[in-house]
Amino acid sequence: MSHENEVEQLNIAICDDEENIRIYIRKLIQKQEPFCKITEFSSGKELLEFQDETNAEEIDILFLDISMGDEDGMTVAKQLRSQMESNFEQVFAQTIREYQYLMAKKKEKPKEVLVRNGNRTRSVSADDIYYIESSNRKVTLYLRHEKIEYYDKISSLESELKPDFFRIHKGYLVNIKYVERYDRTEVKMRNGDSLLISKYKYQDFVKRYLEYISEER
Repeated sequence: MSHENEVEQLNIAICDDEENIRIYIRKLIQKQEPFCKITEFSSGKELLEFQDETNAEEIDILFLDISMGDEDGMTVAKQLRSQMESNFEQVFAQTIREYQYLMAKKKEKPKEVLVRNGNRTRSVSADDIYYIESSNRKVTLYLRHEKIEYYDKISSLESELKPDFFRIHKGYLVNIKYVERYDRTEVKMRNGDSLLISKYKYQDFVKRYLEYISEER
């Protein structure tokens, strides 16, 4: 059992020259992934030297500041990728002010989903959708007080609703804002429904969810 947990443990690195930002990101991560391993670095040079000298474990997710003094985050990420055998998910750890600005832009105009049933067309705000289920060429929108079923492709809706919605499984597209909690096998939504998450989608989902809660604060 202990060996299995060790294999599944996420290795997360935080690289930012501001200590308060590192602490802030660490707390967000620990709230969602209490059993992950977190390593902090105050500069890109420190991160690269640690990875090179210690032959450390592969990084699954990297929170990286775009600009650290004279260092460029994109260059650091490129150099790190060349040192590692496997790839990693990258989140640019921008300042809180920039997160707030990005969220303000996103909230200017809520996205709408056009539901076509025969000759009838209805507009549904994406903010009102908990999640979308796909089955037998139909999709079902799960709203607060109703369900709407009609013919459409979940892949098309996924393209329209990114990045606020995430495809956790071939049959489920969830609204990130309504995720209550999750583990490696399922995602619990705020309406009480539990949805299966693909093991191949898990790390990407964690990355997107951590981005979302960072943006919201």
